[in-house]
Parts: sequence; structure tokens; C-alpha cells
Amino acid sequence: MYDVIVVEDKKITREGLMHLVDWGSIGGYAAASFAGANAAIAYIDHHHVDLIVTDIAMPDGSGLDLLQYVYEHLSL
Repeated sequence: MYDVIVVEDKKITREGLMHLVDWGSIGGYAAASFAGANAAIAYIDHHHVDLIVTDIAMPDGSGLDLLQYVYEHLSL
């Protein structure tokens, strides 16, 4: 099963992605959600994550910044 996190600053969108998407149909599990990039980084530093669904524009850093962090620190 794939561990999925959702990173989205708008609460209604974040909750919708967590609860309305059938993650199980793609072999996934919605492990956590975050309102910003910094919280997501703190989580992925200590937890395994297979898939990140992220917004691009967020107040505390963009989704692109988050993906750059993942690439630089967690890539094999």
C-alpha cells in the first residue's frame, strides 16, 4: 500500500482530497494532510511517504519548494 500525503493550504480542498478520493483504488492510503510545506517537510523527515499531492502556491513555501526538498534530501 502506498502512503499518500496531501499538502494544501485551503482546508476544504485538503479535506476533500483526503476523504473524497478513493486512495484504496490505486493501492494507496491517505496517511496525513498538511496546511503548508514546512509541516509536510517535518513529517517526511520522519515518515515514509510514497506520494505527495501538493498545491503550488501556499503561504509558507510553494509545492515546488517542497518537491525540491524531497529531491535534494530523500532521493536515492
